[in-house]
Amino acid sequence: MSEKQTLATITQVENETNFLNSLNNNFTLINNALENVVSRNNTSPNFLTQGFDLNGKVLFNAGTGTNASDVATIGDYLTYKDDAEDARDAAVVAQLAAEVAATTSTTQAGLASGFASAASTAKDDALLAQAASEAARDLSIAAQGLSEDARDDAQTAQGLAEDARDLAQNYATAITSTSTTSLTIGTGSKTFTTQAGKQYVAGMFVLASDSAVPTNYMFGQVTSYVTTSLVIDVTHVGGSGTIASWNIGISGIQGAQGIQGIQGIQGVQGIQGVQGATGATGATGATGATGATGAKGDKGINWQGTWSAGTYAADDGVEKDGTSYVATTSTSETPSGSATDWDVLALKGADGIGSGDTMAPASNTDGYIPQWDGANSKTLWLCPASSRLASLAGLS
Repeated sequence: MSEKQTLATITQVENETNFLNSLNNNFTLINNALENVVSRNNTSPNFLTQGFDLNGKVLFNAGTGTNASDVATIGDYLTYKDDAEDARDAAVVAQLAAEVAATTSTTQAGLASGFASAASTAKDDALLAQAASEAARDLSIAAQGLSEDARDDAQTAQGLAEDARDLAQNYATAITSTSTTSLTIGTGSKTFTTQAGKQYVAGMFVLASDSAVPTNYMFGQVTSYVTTSLVIDVTHVGGSGTIASWNIGISGIQGAQGIQGIQGIQGVQGIQGVQGATGATGATGATGATGATGAKGDKGINWQGTWSAGTYAADDGVEKDGTSYVATTSTSETPSGSATDWDVLALKGADGIGSGDTMAPASNTDGYIPQWDGANSKTLWLCPASSRLASLAGLS
């Protein structure tokens, strides 16, 4: 009899081939057991009209024996009982194995389907990645080409810029120069000794400026330029002086003066500031113009000096015996205190007492009247009669 298969042995099946072989062997045992089961009437081959209960180990169509021959038939049945049990067990095991196989197959099929789907997705992703990689490669190649083109363009532009720079430098050098010719700033023809090979031409406007003080300059048109001799007809100047270090270069013609702009609106009045400190006294102003002649004053005395016999006009003044007089009318009368044609100006005082001499100038002149030189002075001051007396009398 073949070895019974149990669930424990089924779970130890290592591969699909061994499991299927075991399954086939069990079904062979089932087939053999069924063919060896005797029927109730002891006929052969066996045709079962009833099912058999393997769990109860009893055949439904094998009734109870009543004679010796029936016992023999049951004995035959018992002989094959173990084969039937084996068949039953094999069937149970086969069912379990089939279920496990179905489950395993479904699981494996699900896994395989999952793997296949993942593999398909991975394949699609790989194709996309390959396409992206190829696109990136193409873009990289195109970018490299553009970069190389840009590099070439940049190099070309750099070359052009350097050429333009060189041309500009050469042109700037050709239209500027220096000179150490000593010249005084002014208009008219001015000759400078400068560098040869410049681009100065007759009629060109140029500016010659002081290299130290640029506000000192001369501006005009080139009259001629031969070798190192530059002649300029100067029309405008700035500053002054004699300069011996010049910077010369072309310049534009001076433009016309622009029109005067409109006057801006008056701003608002600011707040009054605090009063400042008193300033220093200003300088004395210039003497004003002579004023108009005033009204004629009273007639003064016409001083005639010491009286002598003769005719005097009105207002003639004389001195006689120490007393001074003024004539009131034309007269030849001798002046005295009682005369009618003379008024006393200053009466002679009483003679002084004592003796001695006065301090007087070292020399004197006839007709001069001495006066005291200051209050309480003992010194006489010599005064011309014509001016001193008139001043004292308030007549001049």
